[in-house]
Amino acid sequence: EFSGREKKLIHDELEFSLTNHESILEKIDFHEGYVAALTMIPIRQSIKEIFDNTIKECNEMGDFLVEDMILTNVKVFNEKEIFEIITAKREDDENPFDENIEPGLNQLPGNSMIK
Repeated sequence: EFSGREKKLIHDELEFSLTNHESILEKIDFHEGYVAALTMIPIRQSIKEIFDNTIKECNEMGDFLVEDMILTNVKVFNEKEIFEIITAKREDDENPFDENIEPGLNQLPGNSMIK
């Protein structure tokens, strides 16, 4: 769960970054483990830069956000869909070895065979 301070920081930093990129924050929702934001961003703007800057600024004040994000211009995901995407990502992260490795090859922790 995000603290009140973290929620305010995320909101303010995202709104600041969006405003500096001629964009608008329409809605922000805080959930356990993630934040969902509905924004209006002109196509000419760098979407990745907006969110990377927001995460960077927030983490300078407490290092509490991961850099993973879901961006779409097709559909607004509901909570169930977001949960399924996060769960699939976590499961993928728990099995980081490449399926294309030949059988019989031993992989030691720390090797660079991660997807």
